[in-house]
Amino acid sequence: MYLNKFTGAVGTVVQYSAQVQWSCVGLFRHMGFGVRHKRKDRARGTRDSMLWLVVVYWAWVKYGKMFRSQEMTRVRVYMERSCARETMFELAAMGEFEPRDLNDQLSLFQREYAADVRRCDEVLRKIRFVEGHLTEIVQPLDKNGQIAHAAFSAVPQEASDIRTSRDTAAISLDMVEKQFSEWESALISLNANDLALKQSMGRVVEFRTVLETVLDLFLQESRNAVAYEARRHVREAQPRGKLRATVANMLDPLMHPEPVLEAHESLQKGASVETFAPAFRLQGGGSLVSFVAGMVEADKRLAFERILFRTSRGNILTRFAPQLSELVDPSTGMPVQKVGFVVFCAGTQVKEKVYRICKSMGATAYNVPDDSDGQREALAKCAADIQDMEQVLERSGSQRQDLLLEVAACVSSWKHKVCAEKAVFHAMNFLNSDTSGVMYILEGWCPTRALDAVQTALVAGKKAANAQVSSVLEECGRGHESPPTYFVLNKFTSVFHSIVESYGVAEYQEVNPAPFLVITFPFLFAVMFGDIGHGVIMALFALFLIVWERRLLSRGAENLGEMLGTVFNGRYIIFLMGLFSIFTGFIYNELFAAPLDLFGTRWQYTGASDMACGIDNCANPAAVLPPLDPYPFGFDPVWKASQTGLLFFNSYKMKLSIVFGVSQMMLGLFLSAENARFFRRPLDFFFEFVPQVIFLCSIFGYLVVLIFLKWSIDWNAPGAMPAPDLKAILISMIMSPGNLSPDLVMFRGQGFVQNVLLLLALISVPWMLLPKPLILRSQHSKTRGYSALSVSSQQDDASSMAHDRDVEDNAEKGTPHDVADKGDQQPDAHDADVHVADHDVFDFGEVMVHQMIHTIEFVLGAISNTASYLRLWALSLAHSELSDVFLEKLLLASWETGKVLLIIIGCIMWLGATIGVLMLMESLSAFLHALRLHWVEFQNKFYNLHGNGRKFVPLVLDTPENELQ
Repeated sequence: MYLNKFTGAVGTVVQYSAQVQWSCVGLFRHMGFGVRHKRKDRARGTRDSMLWLVVVYWAWVKYGKMFRSQEMTRVRVYMERSCARETMFELAAMGEFEPRDLNDQLSLFQREYAADVRRCDEVLRKIRFVEGHLTEIVQPLDKNGQIAHAAFSAVPQEASDIRTSRDTAAISLDMVEKQFSEWESALISLNANDLALKQSMGRVVEFRTVLETVLDLFLQESRNAVAYEARRHVREAQPRGKLRATVANMLDPLMHPEPVLEAHESLQKGASVETFAPAFRLQGGGSLVSFVAGMVEADKRLAFERILFRTSRGNILTRFAPQLSELVDPSTGMPVQKVGFVVFCAGTQVKEKVYRICKSMGATAYNVPDDSDGQREALAKCAADIQDMEQVLERSGSQRQDLLLEVAACVSSWKHKVCAEKAVFHAMNFLNSDTSGVMYILEGWCPTRALDAVQTALVAGKKAANAQVSSVLEECGRGHESPPTYFVLNKFTSVFHSIVESYGVAEYQEVNPAPFLVITFPFLFAVMFGDIGHGVIMALFALFLIVWERRLLSRGAENLGEMLGTVFNGRYIIFLMGLFSIFTGFIYNELFAAPLDLFGTRWQYTGASDMACGIDNCANPAAVLPPLDPYPFGFDPVWKASQTGLLFFNSYKMKLSIVFGVSQMMLGLFLSAENARFFRRPLDFFFEFVPQVIFLCSIFGYLVVLIFLKWSIDWNAPGAMPAPDLKAILISMIMSPGNLSPDLVMFRGQGFVQNVLLLLALISVPWMLLPKPLILRSQHSKTRGYSALSVSSQQDDASSMAHDRDVEDNAEKGTPHDVADKGDQQPDAHDADVHVADHDVFDFGEVMVHQMIHTIEFVLGAISNTASYLRLWALSLAHSELSDVFLEKLLLASWETGKVLLIIIGCIMWLGATIGVLMLMESLSAFLHALRLHWVEFQNKFYNLHGNGRKFVPLVLDTPENELQ
């Protein structure tokens, strides 16, 4: 009784061969759509609304622009050479014309407009070079979010005029090339000057640091010398014995460092040694002792000191600055940690060795004056030079900012212009000349509905070029070439179509699975991800992306990053996944794993039994009878706390997964029948579709019938037998036909029905395997030795000869549109003879092997694909159990403690686990499983069975630069 209300809804699945209708039944049935004022008419109004919904959806799928690709026509255009460029521009602006390459025997470098394409590549290289410097702009944005334009620098007047023009059509390629060449030269010059200035400034700053190090070191050494002189005067002034004076002279070098410098001035009476800073000079008047000062990297300090000591055998004194300095390396321009050093040595040979060691270790040595006055003068000169260089760099930076602001004002539109020119020149390389060399011949594909637009573009191109001869358009047969596949998409349907095209491009006018994915994909995802709270979070996030769509697109979708950009592109499918998750969450009655008692439970517990009974059917509590009036919508909340709740949920979800799987596979088979009917392939219909449907319905269709039959029987009625195991029935049907155990009987004549179904399943296997290859062999034997010319090839030759003779006459007469005869039009798409495979050499062995593989794949796939749909039950169970664990162990456990700190920590952990594990990882897992179900279990029944198609690639002006390579 509990599932009686679900039986009618799920029965719609079998009737319409799609699980979509089942979900819509529940949604509209319990939301009161179409409810009438009288209660007795409510069911009738709901049923009528449901039927209308199904009819509207099927009409959109069947007769919309996505059910089959657009009907394409192959056209040939004869145009004057002078209007070729303008005509190609008009066709590219139309955006629905794909040119064919008539010069495929020539390499790219041998074509007529190869030089123009290379020229556009060179201009694009300059644009990329200039664009790379736009990140250096520090100008704030104005109130409209645009860069505040500075005054234009001195540039040619024509460049200033086109820079202020918003019409990119008025800008010529020569102007763009000239302007960007000037900007590139200016930026290269500025970069070179800035680099030279920064390197010079780095050397000056490093030299200043060396001077400061030398001054500090010499100041300390001069103070040591003054102190030494003071001690010597004290010793001479105080009378001491000979022995005492000798001992004092021996201990003084040990107790005080021996000065490297000697005082230049005498110590005045009463002066302090710590504050006295006299002038200094090297000992010996500079004739014997000299020094080398410079900077070395901090990590090379120990090795540098060790090499100096070992090379000089200890005859060199090295002093380092007490602190490290972060400087810019003049040679590389990178920041580096360096330390100043001063090396004291005697003799010119030792000094040359020091210079060589500095060069080998990467240290920089500078010529520092020997006396303090010269060093202070050099330090003052460095400060003045640094100030001058900073002013020069500031003026150079201001000039760079002005230049980059000018570039930023128009680089986007100009780059679009160059890309459009390159696309047009690239397409013009496809053109071929007629025998006279006066006209160009263009062939291509366009939608049949766009023929008038193509003719309008030809007239507009002639008018723009002021050509004298009108272009001529004709429709020609497509021959053995299969037309490209073209679907009219929008921002909503494009994401579903991209999912389909990731599997493969559809064959021309083959049934497109994308319209069905609009409903089935988010629905199957929601079956695995059903939760009201999680669905609300997902839907709100996607709704935020949809509302802020324009603002995010204005900032550039490529700037969002790879992951966020992918999520943004799929915002509509994420929104639908969230809505369907809310719906299935109401079915499962789960809000963050907590049940909702919206309508009041229909069960109650009594003291007479440990099990609950229905509120309106509890006269005998020990009988544990279900309620007569079940819960109105979804599962009763009492099942969540029941000990048998998990078993009940598993049984329901497992059976429902099988129902959904078989329904979707049946839908795929019927779509394959639609393909066979449309393309007029009777062999595919009678010897593939029919036996496949019989095989699938005989086994798994019968299992679905048993599921609904088991749900519809009241097993609690007096005298009713225990409910049989459906798995045992299916195993017994296959393993022991004719022997049906009494405890497995569900209806009268079940054994006979099972034997008939099993016999049909066995017959369907050779039905799929043998007739089609044998019939193809028989047809090939009858036509052996005969080869008929195709109508399209005769028409192509005839039309080519006719137009070679008459194109000039037609042009002089001003004929704008020369339409071919009806026999020259594109053959009917339903005709199976247009396939290339029909003209190939027939190989019976290859056809037989292919059919054998196809038969084995379907028979085994019917079993494995049906079992694969059990992932709906498995992932739904995993999602529900994870939500229960996070709710009980993190949120409720912390709440029961009553401590505020633990409650806050538990809420944060629960929120992190919900967002990180369920909303990100679990949703991605459910998405991938839904993707696999559609690719492997659904689309392989009808999609790309005869090979991939070719995608329609129209000539457009906004083609990205990387697609033109």
